[in-house]
Amino acid sequence: MNKTLSGKIASHTLGQFGDRDMRYGFIGLELPNGEHMRAKVDKYTESETFAIGDEVEVELETLGDTDIWVARKIRKIH
Repeated sequence: MNKTLSGKIASHTLGQFGDRDMRYGFIGLELPNGEHMRAKVDKYTESETFAIGDEVEVELETLGDTDIWVARKIRKIH
């Protein structure tokens, strides 16, 4: 399942691996209705540089048959 959400980066736990600028981990989003959700970030996630508090739009998909959401694109809302 795929969906796109807008919200604010509330938290992130990201690590950089290897010589390339690849980040792995999770981001926490605060949605406009106050709900919080978590999304996985991996080497296939396209993103701009972001920080806690930035307003973003995130394209998400589920990881296989699990309930884990994976961010595929993270874009700042300017």
